[in-house]
Amino acid sequence: LDRGQRVRFEYQARDGPPRRYRSVDPVELRFTHGHFYLIAYIPEIERTLEFRVDRIALGSLQLRSDRAAPRPRPSIHFTYRLAARIARHGVSERFANQRVEPQADGSALVHAEGPSAFRIIQELLHYGEQAELLEPEWLRLEMARTIERMVALYRDSGAPGGPDEPSAC
Repeated sequence: LDRGQRVRFEYQARDGPPRRYRSVDPVELRFTHGHFYLIAYIPEIERTLEFRVDRIALGSLQLRSDRAAPRPRPSIHFTYRLAARIARHGVSERFANQRVEPQADGSALVHAEGPSAFRIIQELLHYGEQAELLEPEWLRLEMARTIERMVALYRDSGAPGGPDEPSAC
C-alpha cells in the first residue's frame, strides 16, 4: 500500500471457482467483523471491490512493475429511513459523514457515505425491518435482491411445526 504499486493475485470468492485478478490498485487494508479486507480498485472493470485477505491464494500475490494511479478512498452516498422505534433513542453513527434528519412521524432520514455496497447492506441488515434503504436506486435494488435470497432460504426450509422442526421435549 505504501509503495503505491499494482498487484496481481488469485482469489477464492464465497462461491464459484478461483479468479485471477491481473491488475489491482490497493487502496486500503481494513479490519472489520473479525477479518482483514483489502479494498482495491480494479481498472479493467472500473470498480472498487473488497477482498477478504484470507481468501487470496497463498503464494499468488505478486507486485507488478507499474504503479497504481492515486485514488481517493471509495465512497457511496446513500440515504435510508430508520423507523421511529429506533430513531427516537438517537441514531448511532455507523457511517462516514452521517447527517440525520428527524421526521414528523418520529422516524429519521439518514444521509451517509459507505465504503462499498456490501458494507452498507450488511450494516443496514442489522436493523432488520426497522430500516429502509431509499437511494441510490441501484443500491436499493441490490438490497432487495439480497433480501429475496434470504427469504428463499427460509421459504425452502420447511414451515414452522413441519417435519424439519425439532419436537419439544
